[in-house]
Amino acid sequence: MRKEVRKIIAFFMMFILLSNVVAAQPVSFYSITGRIVDDLRIFFATGEKKAEVALEAREKDINAAIENIKAGNVGEAIKDLERAKEKLKIIQEESSPDMSSNINVSVQEVIDKIMESKEINPEFSAYLEKHLSEEQKTQFAVELSDKVLELCKELAIQDYDLMLKEPKCNQENALPWLRDKIDKEVKKKQEEAGQKMVEQMTICINDPRECDCSDIPILDVRANCEKSKALAIRCEFQKDDSACKELRDIKPELPSNIPAFLKPFFQKTMDDLINKKEKEMFEKIAPPECVEANAQTREECEKIMMEKHAPSECIEAGATTKEECEKIMIGKYGPPPTECMENGEFIGPERCEEKMMRSGKIPQECIRDGKPIPREECERIMVERGRGGMENIPQECIKDGKPVTPDECMEIMNELGIMPQRGMPGQAVGNIPRECIRDGQPVSQEECNKIMRERGMPQPQQGEQGGYARGTRGGWSGEMRIPQECVGLTFDECESFIMEKYLPQDCQDANALTPEACKRVLLPGDCKDAGIFSREECDAWKIKKNMPEECQEEGISEPEECARVMAKNMVRLSPELERLGIDFESLPDVCKRGVNFVRGMECDKALADMGITLPAPSDISNIPRECVVNGQAVSPQECQHILESKLVNENIPGPCREANILNPDDCGRFMEKQRREEGIGINMPPECAGKEPEECRKIMEEKGIIIPQTERLEQTERLERLEQVERACKEGEEECLRRIKTLEERGEVRLPRECIDMGVMDESACDILMSKINEERMKNGDRMIVDKEGNQAYITNEQINKIAERAERNAEEIKPDTERAEEIKEEIRDIEDNIQEIEEKAERIELHEPILAPEERPETVPEPNTEPMAETQQPEAPPAPEPAPITGESIKALYQILFPKRI
Repeated sequence: MRKEVRKIIAFFMMFILLSNVVAAQPVSFYSITGRIVDDLRIFFATGEKKAEVALEAREKDINAAIENIKAGNVGEAIKDLERAKEKLKIIQEESSPDMSSNINVSVQEVIDKIMESKEINPEFSAYLEKHLSEEQKTQFAVELSDKVLELCKELAIQDYDLMLKEPKCNQENALPWLRDKIDKEVKKKQEEAGQKMVEQMTICINDPRECDCSDIPILDVRANCEKSKALAIRCEFQKDDSACKELRDIKPELPSNIPAFLKPFFQKTMDDLINKKEKEMFEKIAPPECVEANAQTREECEKIMMEKHAPSECIEAGATTKEECEKIMIGKYGPPPTECMENGEFIGPERCEEKMMRSGKIPQECIRDGKPIPREECERIMVERGRGGMENIPQECIKDGKPVTPDECMEIMNELGIMPQRGMPGQAVGNIPRECIRDGQPVSQEECNKIMRERGMPQPQQGEQGGYARGTRGGWSGEMRIPQECVGLTFDECESFIMEKYLPQDCQDANALTPEACKRVLLPGDCKDAGIFSREECDAWKIKKNMPEECQEEGISEPEECARVMAKNMVRLSPELERLGIDFESLPDVCKRGVNFVRGMECDKALADMGITLPAPSDISNIPRECVVNGQAVSPQECQHILESKLVNENIPGPCREANILNPDDCGRFMEKQRREEGIGINMPPECAGKEPEECRKIMEEKGIIIPQTERLEQTERLERLEQVERACKEGEEECLRRIKTLEERGEVRLPRECIDMGVMDESACDILMSKINEERMKNGDRMIVDKEGNQAYITNEQINKIAERAERNAEEIKPDTERAEEIKEEIRDIEDNIQEIEEKAERIELHEPILAPEERPETVPEPNTEPMAETQQPEAPPAPEPAPITGESIKALYQILFPKRI
């Protein structure tokens, strides 16, 4: 009840007060009601809105002051100017850079009005001149706010902590508009930079060649991206435990200097990314036992598999992880057979068993229900049946009373030049083809040879003393077909023959035995010197190298952006505009891009609408010659178009131009694809780099290099069809698998791309070739990657090292560059000096001190008259003392009465 009474009393008092004021106030050109309404709007508004309302009300005060001067109400005019000054203070304190254009236009309009009104009453000119100073101060204040924001943004781009340490940007001291800008604009850019870093880490995990931190605008985030990139590559592709550990250690902190507000977002995003990657990999390789147990992570699965299948040796040693168990088993029994290794890693027990059974290295007696029985049971059975007992094993293959593995025995016997006699004459332990075993017993040598000939498979061969010929690598496995060109050769002899036939001689001489290594050997010298590893990289590098120097300096390689850089000398503010007194702020929006004047057809039209027609630039010394016609420069827009066309035609190869692929990196990949489709494989000579496929074919023909076009192209098309089907389908879907199987049944045989590139079209020869290539890849530490189109490729260990080292170097070299920030600070000090000078000038005017010597004064600013007025010139005195006008303080007092708890 008391509150209601208080409100009623307060409203009654306000009504009385307003009534008295209105009754006592002389006729005004800015109505009392309007002024009260505006004061209330200003009082209740905040931030930019407060400045906007004050700007509008201040213009009304100025209009009222001028009208009062005309009417002879000097006293009232002085009050109007004082009210306008109070509102200017609000504008100076609350306005943001977003308002700068409106404020500058409004200030200019007021200055024009004041200059036009100074002659109405010369004795009043000093007051007007003093107010002019306040208007100019407002202009500088707006410019100051713009520069402060620019400073904060510049520091944030270099290092977020640097911005927080700058007093003008510190959010505790900053004005509301600046806090709001930092919250919205600066933090948004930080979040975008963090998101880009996450995206690049995703790319790094799949294809280190493509991850690029250079586009991240925030310097400290870019440095952290480079550091994390190097660690991720070494951890993922080089199995570097220290890199993995460091990556895990920095993960909770993320980058240590990332802004605190970004850490939750970044932590969640990185966790999601890592979990997603781990889940994808886990789903691909999860054994049935883990799927049945609903294991969700690799750790859970390993625990289940260890409990169910761990060898007794691992259980006895207390091993709890797969890695620990593998070390124990390898230490005790040596590494797994070569059949069970891919890219240097164990393929898993189930696939290993399957391959060992298919190769015939596990005796049939030891296979039950399609699965091998335990080793101890197998040895017992073989002894009982008189097959494979210790008496049949060469003494050289027995260690510590137990037989070594078949592979170890084979290696020992090879070194000694003899082979164990078992099964058929000349057959090694467990190396009898399955096709030659019936009812658990081998058929005769003659019958086995006949079976293998009919099936087009390798026949068991004997050396001079009944064993395999010396120097073989275990010979032909039971599942392997012999290429026609290798009939009568041992496996090693066939492998050497195929490598010599299909691998270019330069690559053989350099011992570059994988496609990746061979292609690098055949690169042009300048590409190799530039540290380039692939043909597509070389093509892209040559395009970039031919770009104009000013574009290379700025790291720009695309023709459109390069043309814009080259035409930049044509987009400076025209001297004609400066002569006309048109500043940057007054330009139409179509003539501005950021803080730059950009002249084009649309800009010229907008200026023409303002009555301004700009001539062609007269100074053509810095304008590209292509943009000068008959001694006159063309428009900037036309110049850019001319330059872009020239750059495209001179630097981008024809196939890329026709496909509208103008990015050098994309063009390099496209060119390589085109060459592959044209049958140009691994034997492409260095002279073909950067050349169109048709031109390259001519070069190869001149050099006598044969391109088996038809068959290779058919295989390439088949491979493309299969890859398209696989990319279009999700792994594991029955329908997709059916489609792939149908293609294979129709003869769509998928030869690996390596075989197609080397011109090996025979499946059996391809198998031998891939065996050697993969052996070399494992030896060299090369790793498989997945490019952005989903295709598998390989990256050399040397390439991995180079990418990681470059990222580490970049992380060290990226340092905050505060040069521009220091320049902005200097500009801020100049603006503050100008504001200080205006304030001092205003004080001198108030003390009736001369502002400038008469000869120094601008013609537009008359000298204030400080002489006393003549009696005839004295304005009429006000009829009676006036009550104080409604002000912000009186409104605030009333508001406290009405709503005491809100103030």
